[in-house]
Amino acid sequence: MIRLQRFLAQAGIDSRRKCEVLIQAGRVRVNGKVVREMGTRVDPRMDRVHFDGQRVMAQELVWYALYKPDAVVCTVDDPQGRETVMDVLGEQGVRLYPVGRLDYHTTGLLLMTNDGELAGAVAHPRSSVPRTYHVKVKGEVDGRMLEMLREGVELDGRMVKARASLLTATDKNTWLEMELTSGLNHQIHRMVEAAGGKVLKIIRIAFGPITVEGLRPGRHRRLTQKELNELRDAVGVAVPKRQARPAPEGRRAKRGTTRRRPTKGGATSGGAKRDGASSGGAKRDGAKRDGAKWDGAKRGGAKRDGAKRDGAKRDGAKRDGAKRDGAARGGEARGRSKRK
Repeated sequence: MIRLQRFLAQAGIDSRRKCEVLIQAGRVRVNGKVVREMGTRVDPRMDRVHFDGQRVMAQELVWYALYKPDAVVCTVDDPQGRETVMDVLGEQGVRLYPVGRLDYHTTGLLLMTNDGELAGAVAHPRSSVPRTYHVKVKGEVDGRMLEMLREGVELDGRMVKARASLLTATDKNTWLEMELTSGLNHQIHRMVEAAGGKVLKIIRIAFGPITVEGLRPGRHRRLTQKELNELRDAVGVAVPKRQARPAPEGRRAKRGTTRRRPTKGGATSGGAKRDGASSGGAKRDGAKRDGAKWDGAKRGGAKRDGAKRDGAKRDGAKRDGAKRDGAARGGEARGRSKRK
């Protein structure tokens, strides 16, 4: 469950504050009813939210790693007209916002998302997600300064410290690596100044398990599922279960999904009809086979009858020939007896 104004902002309607104005104006309905209360919460998977009569659907949750360049503000809109991180990132099809802040001249890794739940957990001070920076300090950094950064300096009435180590050094400046688990305003600048140094440049290279490796200033990439899982593990937020989206209103169910009621015999009426048709077909097939046998029998009988008739004719012809031969031999015998 999330607040209605946050849901509308994540769906790309407008900023959260402007969505509050839209709600108070009565332009938003939840499950068919106009809602004006700011504390209203909705379930994006179950509740039907409409804005000006149009259905508002939850957007896919996405995360981007952006290499913020110098002289860019970490806001969605800037009243002074300066370039924002949204100008650098470009249109991504969903409403995104930065997770945390980087100073105007600080460069490096900035996370961008529309996942309010995880973003809130990552940015909350209690999460203590480590942020790693490469810090360029003017002049030489001695052991005393490193020890002060590690042991902690007082800021805003409390002691804050960092994991600090030396990277490289020249005659003019020194590069440090600093890891923080808190996010006070201008914290690195103030800590180094409290330890006796002056910051020239800051680059954030990592936010928890996510790094800026492979990116150049002004470039971005989408986080992998492995990185998202590691980020969730770092703040103790469970991976959300996948749930099917409700079908859009007015869409008919697909054909063939409704079950027929079984008959008393347990088979469906349609199945009974099909079974009857099958048995009828079997009977017709049997009749055809019987007819074929009968026709074959007729043809076989005709052949046999014809053969009998042909044999009888041949036998009659033989007998007729024998009679003629006998008559001829008898005539010859009578002729010989007369001549004698």
